[in-house]
Amino acid sequence: MYLEERVERLEHLSVDQGRQLETITRGLADLTVTVNQRFNEVDKRFDKVEADIAELKSGQARLETTVADIQQTQQLILTILQDKLK
Repeated sequence: MYLEERVERLEHLSVDQGRQLETITRGLADLTVTVNQRFNEVDKRFDKVEADIAELKSGQARLETTVADIQQTQQLILTILQDKLK
């Protein structure tokens, strides 16, 4: 009788542990999916940030060109004014 009770308790314990493992496995799978989705979202955000940075750099280059053009024009105007004042 004692042996049968021990075997039955071990069977129940085994079933309970199996359920716990299934629960842990499902939770881990859900967590893995969630983490992967979040990483994909972060990757998309980084791609957008990188695109924004590239656009800003392009805009900066255009501004630098415009400033250089303005400086050349300003220098030309000063030269013309100096010639007229002579």
